[in-house]
Formats: sequence, C-alpha cells, structure tokens
Amino acid sequence: MEIDLKHLEEEPLKLHEQLTVPVSRLDPAIVGTPMTVDVDLTVRTGHPGYVVEGSMSVEGRLICGRCLGLVPWSVHERFHVHLEDGAMAPEEEEHRLSGDDLDVVFLETGCETVDLLDIVTQQVGLALPIRVLCREDCAGLCPVCGANRNIPGACHCVREPDPRWQPLAKLKPRSS
Repeated sequence: MEIDLKHLEEEPLKLHEQLTVPVSRLDPAIVGTPMTVDVDLTVRTGHPGYVVEGSMSVEGRLICGRCLGLVPWSVHERFHVHLEDGAMAPEEEEHRLSGDDLDVVFLETGCETVDLLDIVTQQVGLALPIRVLCREDCAGLCPVCGANRNIPGACHCVREPDPRWQPLAKLKPRSS
C-alpha cells in the first residue's frame, strides 16, 4: 500500500491495515512462513520530513536453529520512524551512527509516496530474535543421518565412541 505524503500537510493520516510480509523480504534462515502483521499507525509531517508512529502485532512461524522445526512466534511492538528526503542523507563516507540515526529512513529525493509494506518489513525485521529454539533442551539433528533427535526413535545411528577418550578406557577403577 502506497502512502501519498503530499496530502499530509492538511492533516495526519491514520491507518489500520493487515499486511503479509513474505519470507523473501525477511531473513529466510530464521523465518519459516510469511508474517501476518496488524498495524495501526499515524503518519504526520515533522520537521524535517515526516513521522510514522504506531504499533504492530506480528504472527508467524520461525525456524528452530537446532532441529529446523517450525516454532510459533508473535510479538506486539510500538515503533517510531522519521522519513526524510534523500538529499539530507549523509555522504557515503563512514561515520559513527547515533541511536537517533537508527529511526531514520531516507526517501529518494523528491519522492512523494512511501510503501507501507517497506516500513512494516523493516520493523518486523528489527523485532525478530537473533536465535530461535523450539525449546531450551532441543536435541537438534543427528549429525550422521539428519533425523530430528527430539522425536523418540527417529535416529537409529550407532554412535562410535570418540577416539580421544580411548586412553581413559584402559584405566581400571580403583577398588575401595
């Protein structure tokens, strides 16, 4: 959905939308299904540029980092983004970012519309956890056959002892 920025001079724009963010627009290494996002936001003029404030409720499934199973995930977060003209963007030279710089999105110079899905996708990406586990004690996948070790009987591999422990096997226990 495109938001026309030139009409915001008169009054702020309030929106309630339900969007679907495809996996391809997020991190496919941890996102397993498209994310359903309910978003309430207000877009208004700011000095400089525009301000987008709102909240979002996100639901979808993520991929467990150990067993690759799908894990239900949801989050409710508030966000605040400044939209500024690309002419105000810093030069290509490296410079130190401050915390305030992270809430700024630079639009193409002269751009009068912004895609709501782009803003929502960015906010969902920021809300994603760094590491996903289906449960704390997830056993992961068998390194030999690839079976999910969380499922009893899924793996029938015979584990060979680690050769580094062989010298200890020669030791006899002390009798008390």
